[in-house]
Amino acid sequence: LALHDAYHIGQIVFLSKMQGAWPGKRSF
Repeated sequence: LALHDAYHIGQIVFLSKMQGAWPGKRSF
């Protein structure tokens, strides 16, 4: 379940970066 959640969190962060809605100075 943890890996499943991490996968979705990664997708959200990735999509946010692609849309330019995520702070560029913040790295994960």
